Amino acid sequence: MSGVVLGPEWPPAPPRKEKFYGRVWFWLLVVVLVIAILRFDDGHALNQVHDAVYDVSGTGTAEITQHENGHKLFTTREPLTESSPAAELGSFGGSAVSELDVVAQLESGTSVACWLRVGNQVASHSSTGQHAIVKCSWQGPSFWARLIP
Repeated sequence: MSGVVLGPEWPPAPPRKEKFYGRVWFWLLVVVLVIAILRFDDGHALNQVHDAVYDVSGTGTAEITQHENGHKLFTTREPLTESSPAAELGSFGGSAVSELDVVAQLESGTSVACWLRVGNQVASHSSTGQHAIVKCSWQGPSFWARLIP
């Protein structure tokens, strides 16, 4: 016989594929997802505003508008004093809040100032002149800031 000798390995076996859960990338993905779920479960309070306080002061009368997550909550017209009491925003609707704004525009008078405190973060602005406008804003932590402490 001058033919080819076929051994027990003929035809060659196809390469053995590793199962998807045996690969490193799969377990890295699982770890990242578990961390994300735990952070959002424990860290949901990061977006809960419990002690938001603002104040608008100045001379004259101003239109004061409050926004939550880009949506206007309400607008009021109030006479301003140089030492008006701070207005408590409280839970600010009780929903997860990622952005708060207080905007004040003079309708009469010459100066307006605002400050907004959320937790330990404070934003303040002032302006003078006819129809002066100020905006105090707070923005909550980003997605990545909540994911990675």
